[in-house]
Amino acid sequence: KKTKSHKNPSKDVLRGRRQAANARERRRMNSLNVAFDELRGVIPGLSDDRKLSKYDTLQMAQSYIDALKEVLSKQESDN
Repeated sequence: KKTKSHKNPSKDVLRGRRQAANARERRRMNSLNVAFDELRGVIPGLSDDRKLSKYDTLQMAQSYIDALKEVLSKQESDN
């Protein structure tokens, strides 16, 4: 029975893979943080003196969307 021999990657290869994975994760997190900053910028009533957490930002966005839906449904019922 023949078995394939698999060579383990060298430490340099493993280090390079880890560095590449870390760089991808940093870019992903940076992109996510930029998106949250943009979202914070369009939610009315937020002051710039204290940055909301991601959770609080999502909660405020959800409340704002609900309020906009109410305004739209009220306008539609008035017409």
